Amino acid sequence: MEYATYGEKELLKGEVAALKELEKQLGRPLYRRKEGFGGIPMDSLKYYFSKEDGKVVRLNIGGWDVCDVTLVGHLKHLRNLGLAETDVSDLSPLKNLKELRVLKLMKTKVSDLTPLRGLKKLRVLWLNDTNVSDVSPLKGLKELRKLYLMDTNVSDVSPLRSSKKLMRLDLDDTDVSDVSPLKGLKNLRALFLNRTNVSDVSPLRDLKKMERLQFAVTDVSDISPLNGLKSLKWLDIAETDVSDISPLEGLKNLKELVVDYPIIAKNKDLLEELRERGVDVRRV
Repeated sequence: MEYATYGEKELLKGEVAALKELEKQLGRPLYRRKEGFGGIPMDSLKYYFSKEDGKVVRLNIGGWDVCDVTLVGHLKHLRNLGLAETDVSDLSPLKNLKELRVLKLMKTKVSDLTPLRGLKKLRVLWLNDTNVSDVSPLKGLKELRKLYLMDTNVSDVSPLRSSKKLMRLDLDDTDVSDVSPLKGLKNLRALFLNRTNVSDVSPLRDLKKMERLQFAVTDVSDISPLNGLKSLKWLDIAETDVSDISPLEGLKNLKELVVDYPIIAKNKDLLEELRERGVDVRRV
């Protein structure tokens, strides 16, 4: 294999060619001189990419003036790609990045996830603050561990029912109302449903590994389905229709509970017991 130098890094010749083409498109190199105290330039370089065995495996051009990622698609060995806060809308050049594990697309112009359908190794996907509404292209991504969908137009999470390895799902500020498709996600440890249309959390009753659950500012009124979630540590039920918090009495691992004044007024004794047990009860 032939190697070449980019900045001060030895890379496969093909990787260097791709980086140089990308540099031309961006109008700036993918490295810069590090600065020390007082902004004094140092001898070492700061890179916007990482390499292993001469291959570029991480690239972060988030916040840069970029809308076309065709050249990024030539970096076939990428495992971690950051495109946050760019004008990227078309993901089709990324469809051949089969090694990709982490993809950051928050605050972009992305709406169509179809090109991600074949990225079977993807584990972490950031889509918050985008125009995404349809997550069905993610249906076959069985390795997904973390998925960030807050502030999107998503309403249907049924395509995620096959994401059995999912550990964290953020649906804050979406149009989701039905969480029953999530009932089989037994590895889910963190679920965020704040400011959604959810009113029924009974489908979550068997998610025994759940540690963090938030559904503030929703129409949820009954939290009895949570009484079996013995791993639960953090719970936010502020500004809901919940009045009876007795189902929380047996949750011995609970560390933090966020409530509002109406809940406090109706559950003073139990809240005092929880405080004595070491639970940090917070009021919004």
